[in-house]
Amino acid sequence: AIEIDPGFVQAYWALGLAHGGLGNDAEYRAAALEALKRSSAQPEQVRRLTEILVSDADFEFERELELLHAYTRVHPYDWRMRIALSNLYMWILEDFATAETHRRAAYEILPYGNLPALSAALAAQGKSPEIERLVAEHKVRGGSAEEIGTALEYAAVALESPAAGWSAIDRNDKEYRPANEDVAVDRLFVLLAAGRLAEARHQATTLWQEASRNKNR
Repeated sequence: AIEIDPGFVQAYWALGLAHGGLGNDAEYRAAALEALKRSSAQPEQVRRLTEILVSDADFEFERELELLHAYTRVHPYDWRMRIALSNLYMWILEDFATAETHRRAAYEILPYGNLPALSAALAAQGKSPEIERLVAEHKVRGGSAEEIGTALEYAAVALESPAAGWSAIDRNDKEYRPANEDVAVDRLFVLLAAGRLAEARHQATTLWQEASRNKNR
């Protein structure tokens, strides 16, 4: 896409995020800066999103947090940036209550696809009954079995029941095998929040192995 249209800002976003997901930090930053160079004539929303991308590539999380808050005030229905904002609170600041607020906003905008993220923030606070309520609601709405399976996994972890938690995790891996990196990272943080250090160590090892496989593809 970049070869066809070198001014295609969103193509640089995609390239940068792909490098970021593979741990290629220098390439991520280079692509983000290329996007920034080409964004001055773009609409306000594209410029804002590009600035957020650059701050993320530079690991300037305070700046990214500030930009995301400003963006969501202007564009409150962009659920993807609500999730991005929640990830900073979940993974960087470990402020699970605020992560829940933003993930719930994303879920209310688009329930389909956002149940696992909200469930993870709830599980980190031990709110298993609320996850079960959301699962029941999601079933009525016709939500996917994969999302429901992941949410139930988090509910079991929130109960701090190792047997129930691992049973749900094993069942979910066999039946659905979530490939979403965010789901995998959320699982790690939920296990840590529950004090399940052995399981968290196993999950961290799995994440590292998966990242290595992706990088070598």
